[in-house]
Amino acid sequence: MAARIIDGKAIAKRYRAETARLVEEFAAEAGRRPALATVLVGDDPASQVYIGSKRKAATSVGIGDRHRELPAEASVEDIAGVLTELAADDEVSGILLQLPLPGGQDAAALIDLIPQASKRLRPARIPRDSGRQIMQNTSRDAWIA
Repeated sequence: MAARIIDGKAIAKRYRAETARLVEEFAAEAGRRPALATVLVGDDPASQVYIGSKRKAATSVGIGDRHRELPAEASVEDIAGVLTELAADDEVSGILLQLPLPGGQDAAALIDLIPQASKRLRPARIPRDSGRQIMQNTSRDAWIA
């Protein structure tokens, strides 16, 4: 098979346009725009860049941005409070907790506070509990249809 040069920028542009179209479709059906909540604990420069890129990508296709930043000294209870508040917010469609947490805090209990996407969005082909599966290196056999 011969090598084929692909245009990554063109492919990304098509994916962004399709995502923007789906966001508009969701907004029309749900009567609200989807929103991504990002939670950053501490001031790690790489985490700041990563979260910043996710926020920029989301807003570029019409997804709302709900960012929460906590100091590195935040306790598990403080982080849990923010996640619980975001999980209860009907305007939030998804929550991204940036890992690893500073100070080696255990994130497993915090991840359990994040609702599954199936409770927030219409059914989609996305892995259920994918964060937990990646952390535990388990199979990805649970999908929502």
